Amino acid sequence: MRNIKSTHKPIINFYAELKQYENLGATNETEVRLAFATLSRDSSKFTDWKRPPLVGEENPPSWIRP
Repeated sequence: MRNIKSTHKPIINFYAELKQYENLGATNETEVRLAFATLSRDSSKFTDWKRPPLVGEENPPSWIRP
């Protein structure tokens, strides 16, 4: 398994995305969930990590019903 460092592109992108959310006024973890999901997905490519897909990644949004 490879170690992930703060200089790896997924980490740099994560902090850049968080900064964008901050500029938009994001104030809670739900609003930055996508940034973390992207970090998790991209980091898993560098490691042996396995992660379950998020809701909507496998099924098109039209499958979500109220």
